[in-house]
Amino acid sequence: MVQISKFNPSYLRNEEHFNFLTDLSELITAATPAALNIADEYAAFTPLLAEEANVLEIIRKNSYTESVIEADEVRDQIFNFIKASVKTQTKSYDAAIAASAAKVLNIINNYTAVSQFGLQEETGKIINLLDDLKQTSVMALCTQIGIKAHITELENANNRFKTLMTDRRAEEAQKPLRSAGELIDEIKAPYNAIIDKINALALVNGEADYKDFVSKANALITEYRKVVMMRRSRSADADEPEETEAPEPTK
Repeated sequence: MVQISKFNPSYLRNEEHFNFLTDLSELITAATPAALNIADEYAAFTPLLAEEANVLEIIRKNSYTESVIEADEVRDQIFNFIKASVKTQTKSYDAAIAASAAKVLNIINNYTAVSQFGLQEETGKIINLLDDLKQTSVMALCTQIGIKAHITELENANNRFKTLMTDRRAEEAQKPLRSAGELIDEIKAPYNAIIDKINALALVNGEADYKDFVSKANALITEYRKVVMMRRSRSADADEPEETEAPEPTK
C-alpha cells in the first residue's frame, strides 16, 4: 500500500522547516494539486508558507545594532581627540595659539560630558556644539589651532550615526507581526491535511495516480528525518558523561 510516511516538520529548525516545506510544495506543484485532488488543502497551505518565507527573510537581515554602537564610539573618539588637542594647545608657547585654544576649549567644556547622554540626546548635543564651533569668529580660531578638519570629521561621524539610527528604525518597523514559531505551529494543520488526504485517496482510489508523488515525498521525508536524527545523536553524545574507572572493591 502506497502511503506517505508520517513526519513532524516541527522537529526541524526554522530554515530547515521552511526548506522542507518548500521542497514539498515544489513536488506538489510539479504533480499539480488538481491531479492529486488536494487543491483546497494546498490553497490553505501556500499563504502560510509565503508568510513564513517573509518572516525568515526579515530575520536574516543584518541588525544595525552593532554598526550603531561602532558609529557612536567613533564620534566619541573624535570628540575626545578634539577636546584633548585643544586643551594641549592652551599650554602652547605661542601666546596667540594658547589664547585661541582657551576660547575654543571654553565652548567645548559646555559639552564636556556629551558621551554620557543617551544616544539620541548625544546626537543633538553634538549638533549644538558644531553650530557653536562653526560660527565665523569661532571657526577662525579653530582654523588657527588646526582643528577645522577634525570638526568636519565629527560632523560626518554624527551624520553617519543619525543615518544608521534611521535605518535601524526602518528595520524595526519591518518586524513581522508573528514569529517563525507561531507560523510553524499554524502550518502544521494544512500540512497534515495534505498528507492525510493523499494517503486516504491512495488507499481508496488505488496507488496508480499517487505512486510517483508518494515515492518522491517519502525520499524527501527520509532526507530531513536524517537531519533530525543526526542532531539528536550529536546532542546525546555531548550530554553523555565521560567514562570513569570503576572503584576497586573495598576489602
